[in-house]
Amino acid sequence: MITLRHMAKIVAIAMMGICAIANAQSWPDDSAVASTSAEPVSLRLTPASTSVSSFSVEVQSRMSVQMLLVPRTTLMGLLTISGDCTIAPKDGKMSVQEFTAHVASMAYYSPGAPNREIPREKVSQTLLVSGLPVPDFPVRLTVNETGMIVRADGMPASYTKFYEVSLLHYPPGPVHVGESWTSSQTIPVCPDPDSDVVVCHAVATFSLLAADRAADSASIGFTTTLVNREAVITGAAKIDGTAEGKIDIRLSDGFPLRSENVSRTRLDFGGGNLIDMEQRITNSFAIPLLPAN
Repeated sequence: MITLRHMAKIVAIAMMGICAIANAQSWPDDSAVASTSAEPVSLRLTPASTSVSSFSVEVQSRMSVQMLLVPRTTLMGLLTISGDCTIAPKDGKMSVQEFTAHVASMAYYSPGAPNREIPREKVSQTLLVSGLPVPDFPVRLTVNETGMIVRADGMPASYTKFYEVSLLHYPPGPVHVGESWTSSQTIPVCPDPDSDVVVCHAVATFSLLAADRAADSASIGFTTTLVNREAVITGAAKIDGTAEGKIDIRLSDGFPLRSENVSRTRLDFGGGNLIDMEQRITNSFAIPLLPAN
């Protein structure tokens, strides 16, 4: 029989896997498809002044858990985070983003059973290895104009590597609506709080779906794959995941306002021990919350 402690660990493992998909870093290359748009746009993260916003993250998940000698189980999970974010220009082509999470929670239930809250300590550990804002640890990210994180501060040093990855990276030059660019990167993933980090390979394709200068908005579609097909250490999970979604940005300074994606991931621990997941992940910012000097 699966105990509460075992279920909490399973859900934490699943949430780490889905957050890895959500935070897969992208690095640009020069490949792109032909465009029919007459006027290209330049996508750059270039805030002109300091602004303060509120942010929220919600992850809804459905997990099918198959473990040796345990009946196949379906679990529904929910992770939520909310807090404040400050973004400010730095040294011309850089910006600094500070995230302060005020509330974070994780819960799960199986069909016909009541909700089960996951302990705060386990929630914090899951967020730290997922590169997400954690209460009590304000995160400060220094980001260049293409969206690449060049420095991460505020979290315990052993978790810094998880915060040096990001969802979005802008193309090297102007793009038309309908044009695409691709990227790839290796990223660290911790599928189990008690396991070593697994290095995965992420490949992403982005497409500029729409751009409206009058409305100061643009939408970017993306698809991502995340795998660690190379041999892994005994006990570590083999990860195979995909995600697709859309990011809405403010065109004038490239600041992401909202993203939505659906991901599907398999964690294979070997010996018939599997977790299959489908997740819906939403991130949003309310800008500005109040002016800042």
